Amino acid sequence: MHLVRDHRTVIKSVARCRRARLFAEVTARTKLPEPPPKTMTTHYHTLRIPKEASAERVKRSYRSLVKACHPDQFPSGSEAQAEAEERIREVNAAYAVLSNPRKRASYDAKLSPQAAPHPQPEPEHCDRCGKPTGYRQRDRNGALCHVCAGTAA
Repeated sequence: MHLVRDHRTVIKSVARCRRARLFAEVTARTKLPEPPPKTMTTHYHTLRIPKEASAERVKRSYRSLVKACHPDQFPSGSEAQAEAEERIREVNAAYAVLSNPRKRASYDAKLSPQAAPHPQPEPEHCDRCGKPTGYRQRDRNGALCHVCAGTAA
């Protein structure tokens, strides 16, 4: 019986090594670089896919990451298991957004730089000399700067 328990322990150790190697291979196959830890990561970086990825690619990436970094695959109470728990939470949150077309469109809209809702107004230019007026001085003939407005009167 003692040999059986040792044999099972060896099998579990080999399985953990294989899982760790699989996780390393999945990480190495990624096309996107790991972002620096202090910057905000996007869901696309979390799932290691490009922004143009199809729904099938999102699902494939999600499943491979879940297999590779599931917390149950690591020894109980270890630091690796704690890291895997944090990573799986991030992967699940990213997949929840990117797998739903409506949520993904909303997320992409937030990521893309948007134009200001009210564009800055163009400065008024004097119709006579072309200098900016700085304020709106309207005459029958159009906008005038303070110099031209004084001479027009």
